[in-house]
Amino acid sequence: MKKTIFLLGAGLLVLAACASPSPVYGPAGPGATSPGYDSVRVEDDRWRVRFTGAPGQGEEDVRALALRRAAELALAAGFEGFRVVSEDVERIGDRESPVGVRGGVAVGAGSGGWRGSGVGIGLDIDPSRQRRFSVRLEIIAGAGAGPQAAGGGDNAYNARAILDAAERRGPADRS
Repeated sequence: MKKTIFLLGAGLLVLAACASPSPVYGPAGPGATSPGYDSVRVEDDRWRVRFTGAPGQGEEDVRALALRRAAELALAAGFEGFRVVSEDVERIGDRESPVGVRGGVAVGAGSGGWRGSGVGIGLDIDPSRQRRFSVRLEIIAGAGAGPQAAGGGDNAYNARAILDAAERRGPADRS
């Protein structure tokens, strides 16, 4: 019996791991925590960009994908570069895996001196609790690339260089 329960639990863990979405680059789906990007143009040269990672994507990968989206927007509008004027990182979920294990012990007593006890183990499969990151950027695009972009400074980027770096990373990050 214990072996059957163990095998069932192991099978559910494998199934949950296979069901996790793979890291992809593209527009976010419906829902506030769907993986992917969304953006809002605030002014002719200013955008708010958000990229929410899939489970398993690290914070730095998600930040790189948010910068990639910012670079695409800047180039599409005819700008060479952009400057990040604000950045916010949000951690979504509280555990490494979508699977949690819970246990409990119960003791009971009844009339006539009857007593009983039991031990239970349960699996909790909840993909929404798996840790992932969302990065929100506000950018100002401008002529010039790198340090000159949109007024320069430490947070200025060459949009073409960002996209070239994304291309070198390989097919897992391409749209």
